[in-house]
Amino acid sequence: PASTNTRRRPAVLICSSSLFFLAMSSRRAWERLLGMFDRNAISCLVPTPQKNRSSVCIHVTSAVNDGTCFRTIKINESSPESATDFFILNACRAAADYVVTTGEILREEHDLNTDIQGQHAEDLAAWRRELGKTEPQPTTVVMTNSSELDFEHPLFLQEGRKRMIYTSESTYATLQRRRIDPSIDFLVSNAPSLQGLIHELQNQHKDASPCTISVEAGPTTSST
Repeated sequence: PASTNTRRRPAVLICSSSLFFLAMSSRRAWERLLGMFDRNAISCLVPTPQKNRSSVCIHVTSAVNDGTCFRTIKINESSPESATDFFILNACRAAADYVVTTGEILREEHDLNTDIQGQHAEDLAAWRRELGKTEPQPTTVVMTNSSELDFEHPLFLQEGRKRMIYTSESTYATLQRRRIDPSIDFLVSNAPSLQGLIHELQNQHKDASPCTISVEAGPTTSST
């Protein structure tokens, strides 16, 4: 169980094509930004596509340092709260074209909202425009292999928001019949995985600017 006194740091996983490496962000730098927002400084902390890079994938997760390693915190009512972690989460959303979550997370977090939020929401929205993002909010992509996805979750009821479901061929037909909003798009795979989803989203941007994907899921999903 996580303690509010346990040291927490965001772990940022950066993915470019087949290259994976782990970068531990400087918490002190993020805390300074939280106190006084600086667009130049945040551009140094949040990875964005560079020249000749097809896309960037960021995996942000809250973790505790137990003295030997970092352990991911499962977010629920008993999780310790952190303004810094929430700021990092929204900074990555501001940089992203897509935010990836899962059906399991929707079942556990009944009020999940992937919009850019928090005390610096307007600053982050302005920075997002500077990055060349034409949509005010990232597209939400829900990974699921379950046909019991809750289409009455607030995430699916937001008007004017782009949402996608990434699922298996075996559950696609059932989910398509059950969806309430016909504007929800589907990506279908015979063997869904996070890497497969990343490549699919990359392919959709081949004729456009490089995309940034922010993964808001635990290590079980990020390892697929």
